[in-house]
Amino acid sequence: MFSFSFNVSENSQDGSEDATAQDSSIDEFECIELKIPEGLRKGFAIDPDNLHVFLASVNMQVEYINCLTIPKEDLSQEILNAEIDHSDLIPGRYEGGLKVWECTFDLGELMAENEEYQKFFADRAVLDLGCGSGILGILAVKLGAKNVDFQDYNNDVIENVTMKNYSINCCGDDTEAGEYQSKTDVRFFAGSWSSFTDHVDVLQYDVIVTSETIYSNKSYDQLIRLFNTKLKPDGVVLLAAKTYYFGVGGGLRQFEQALIDCRTLSYRVIWANVSGVAREILEIRRIIPQQAEEADAGDQTVLLPPAMTNGKAEGTEEAGAELDAVGQEAAGQEAVGQEAVGLEEAEQEAKVQDSVHQEEAHGDATEQVLAGQEAAGQEAAGQEEVGD
Repeated sequence: MFSFSFNVSENSQDGSEDATAQDSSIDEFECIELKIPEGLRKGFAIDPDNLHVFLASVNMQVEYINCLTIPKEDLSQEILNAEIDHSDLIPGRYEGGLKVWECTFDLGELMAENEEYQKFFADRAVLDLGCGSGILGILAVKLGAKNVDFQDYNNDVIENVTMKNYSINCCGDDTEAGEYQSKTDVRFFAGSWSSFTDHVDVLQYDVIVTSETIYSNKSYDQLIRLFNTKLKPDGVVLLAAKTYYFGVGGGLRQFEQALIDCRTLSYRVIWANVSGVAREILEIRRIIPQQAEEADAGDQTVLLPPAMTNGKAEGTEEAGAELDAVGQEAAGQEAVGQEAVGLEEAEQEAKVQDSVHQEEAHGDATEQVLAGQEAAGQEAAGQEEVGD
C-alpha cells in the first residue's frame, strides 16, 4: 500500500503545511486528454473502509478515495520518489494531487451551502483546475453543470483517483448517480497549465474552481494567463488558498499583487477563516475594456473591494450584508487613519498652546518679581533719604 508523508514545518507560525519543494530543470509534462474507461462509466465499487466522506452541506456529500490505500504498483515513479523524499511536491514531476488540502473543503462548502454561488453552476461550463481528488468538479456536476473538465498535473492522479471518485459519485445504477451522468459531459486532462492553455481545444469556461494552487509565486504568470485565456468575459474564478505558504514563497497577498499588476483581472475576498490557519476564498473576474482604460489611467477602483466572512457562508442576504459591512470597515481604515493623524496634530497643538501659556505665565510671574524688586528698591532708597 502507498504510504505518503507530508512534511509540517516546526517553524510555521500558523501550523500550515510546509511544502518542501526541490529545484528542478526538468521540462513540464505536456497536457493530454485521458479517456475515462468504459468500466468506470458504469460505476466503481470500492470497500467503504477505503473511502472518506466530505459532507459539503446537509443534503450534498462527496465520497473520495483514501489515497493511502492505493497500491504502490499503480503509481508513477515521480510520486514514489516524492514519498521517498518525504516531499509534498517535486516541481515539474509531482504537484501534490494525492492529498486533499483543507481549502478544498472551504470552497466546497461555499459551493454547496451558499445559494448565490450555487446559481453559478447550473447549465454552465466548469473547469476544476488542479483538481486532485476532483471534489470541486464533482460538486459542480451535482449542482447541475452542463460540462465539467478536470485538470491535474499528473496522469496517474487523474487515472487512480479523480476518475474513480467521479465514478463513485456520478456513475452507475444508482438513480441519483445516473442522473448526474446523463446531464453532464466530463473530460479529464493531465499536464502543465501552460500546455493546457495552449493546446486544449475548448472555447471558454463560465466558472473555474481551484484550490491550493498558488503556493509558489513562480506559477503565477501561467495561472493568470490561463484565466485570461480560458475564462469567458462574464465568467468567474473561485480560488481558495491559505493566506501564507511557508517554505515555498507563495500566498494570497502576493497573488493579489500579481492580479493588480496584470491589469486584466479584478478580485475580492468573499470568505476568510481567521482562526488557526489563515485561509481565504477569492472571487476573480475579467476587467471589461472601459475598466482597463480606467486602470491605465491610474484608477484602482476597478478592483472589487475586499470583503470577508468568518466561518461558513450564510444565506445570500445575510452574507451580503456582512460582506458589505466588513468591506465598508476596510474602506474606512484610511479615514480612521486620517482621524488619528488629526487627533495627533490636535494633541501636539494643545501641547504647544500649553507650553505658550506656561511661558506667558512664567513671564507674568517674572514681571511681578521684577516689579516687586523695583518697588522694594524704591522703598529702600526712600528709607535711606529719611535716615540722612
